[in-house]
Amino acid sequence: MISENQLSKEFFEEFLNFIPVSIILVDEEDYIFGVNKGLEKLSGYKRHELVDDKIEKIFTEKDIEKLRREVSREEIALMGKEKKVKVEAFSEKFSGGIFIALSDLDRAKQMEKEMEEKVKELERFNRLATGRELRMVELKRDKKKLEERNDSLETKLKEAKRELEKLKKKNGNEG
Repeated sequence: MISENQLSKEFFEEFLNFIPVSIILVDEEDYIFGVNKGLEKLSGYKRHELVDDKIEKIFTEKDIEKLRREVSREEIALMGKEKKVKVEAFSEKFSGGIFIALSDLDRAKQMEKEMEEKVKELERFNRLATGRELRMVELKRDKKKLEERNDSLETKLKEAKRELEKLKKKNGNEG
C-alpha cells in the first residue's frame, strides 16, 4: 500500500515535470536535491548528474547570491553541460532551502523573433491581398464604364442604321 507521503511526493514530482519552466530545488547548504525535466533539457545535464552536487556546478557565485536574495525576473546565466544559457530566474526561499524557476531567454527571444517574422509575413500578405482587392474594385469600375460606353455605342449604331434605312428608302423612292 502506498503511503500518503509517498503519494504526495510522486504527485509533486509529476507536477514539477509538467510545468513548462525549469525547476531546481536547493537545500540550505547549496546542494541540489531536485530538478525537473525542463532543467535537464535546458542544461544538458541529467538529473543524476546534478542531484547531490553543489549549485556552483551550474551558477556563478554572483548569481547564487542573487538567487539567495529571492529574485523575480532576474537575468542570470546557467552554465549548462555544453554551453552557457541566458535565463530569467525566479527564486523563493522555503523552510528547506531555495526554490528556483528558470525560463530560457534565448528561446523566448527566438520565439519573439519568429513571431515578428510571422507578423511581417501576414502584413505583406495583407498588403498584397488589399492591393489585389483594390485592383479588382478598379477593374470592376473600368468594366462598368466600358459596358456603359459599349451600350452608348450600340445605341448610336442602331440610330445610325435607322437613319441609313430612312435615307435608303428616301433615295429609293426618289429614283
